[in-house]
Amino acid sequence: MDFPSPRRTQDSQPTSSSTYDYASLRVRLSLTLGLLVLLFVPVSHFNFSVFYMLNGLNSPVTDRIWLFFTTVGDGLSLGILLGAFVTIDYRIPLLGINLMLVGSVLVHIVKFTMPTLRPAGQLIGVHVVGPLLRHGSFPSGHTSAAFCAAFALCFFIPHRPTRIAALTVASCIALSRIFVGAHFPEDVIGGLMTAATASLMMSYIWPVAARGLPLPEKLEPITLRRLVYIEVIAAVFCATVYAVYFAESAVVGVFVGVSALSFLAFQRYILLPRRSSTRL
Repeated sequence: MDFPSPRRTQDSQPTSSSTYDYASLRVRLSLTLGLLVLLFVPVSHFNFSVFYMLNGLNSPVTDRIWLFFTTVGDGLSLGILLGAFVTIDYRIPLLGINLMLVGSVLVHIVKFTMPTLRPAGQLIGVHVVGPLLRHGSFPSGHTSAAFCAAFALCFFIPHRPTRIAALTVASCIALSRIFVGAHFPEDVIGGLMTAATASLMMSYIWPVAARGLPLPEKLEPITLRRLVYIEVIAAVFCATVYAVYFAESAVVGVFVGVSALSFLAFQRYILLPRRSSTRL
C-alpha cells in the first residue's frame, strides 16, 4: 500500500529542528500571551453582558452550526483530523497531539485549583445546546485544544490559505462554546492563554525531542504504513462507536471520521498518481 511521499519546497518549515528560528517563535508566542493577558481584564469586566448578547443570538439553524464546531473541537475529533496529515508530514499529528496533551494538563490544573461555575450554574435564561454542564468553566478546554491543533498545522505548513483556514476553524470552535452555553467569554480567552502557554513550553521541548526524528521523506515506508493504519482505525472508530455513544452530535462524529478517511484516500488515489505522472 503506497502513499505519497511528503512534498518539500524551499518554503516548507521546518525541515529540521536545528535550523528553525525558535527564538523568533518564542518572542511571538510571548507577545501573544501578553496581549491575551491584557485582553482578559476588559473581557472579564463585561463577561456576563457579552455572554448574554452572544448566547442570545440563537436559532435552530445556528444551533446546528455551533454544535458542529463544538463537536469538531473535541480532543478525539481534532486528533483524528490531525492524523489525516500523517502522509504529508507525520510530525504534524505527533506535535499536535502532544501539544493538545500539554494544553489539556494545563487546563485541568487550572480547573482543579480555580473551580468555577459554568453559565448554566450561575445565570438564568441560558440557551444550552448539547449536554447541560454546570462546573469546570474556566478555562475552555475545547478552545485550548483547537488552537493547539491549529498552531501545530501552522508550524509545519507554509501554505497561507491552510493556516488561515486552521485558525478560522479554531476561532469558530472557541466561539461555539459561548453560543452553546458551555463557557463564558473569559473562559475562551483562558483557553487561548493555555494554548499559547503550551505552545511556548513546547517550543523548548520540541527541538530536543525531535532531534532524533527522521525527516518525512526519510521515514521508513513500513513505519508510514503503520501510522496510516492507526489513523484509519481511529477514523473508523470515530465514525462508528464515538459518533453513536460519545459525540455531542452523532452526525458530526461520522463527518469527522469520513473526512479523515476521504483525505487519506485523496492522497493515495489522486495525489500520488498525479505526482508520479509529473515525474515521468
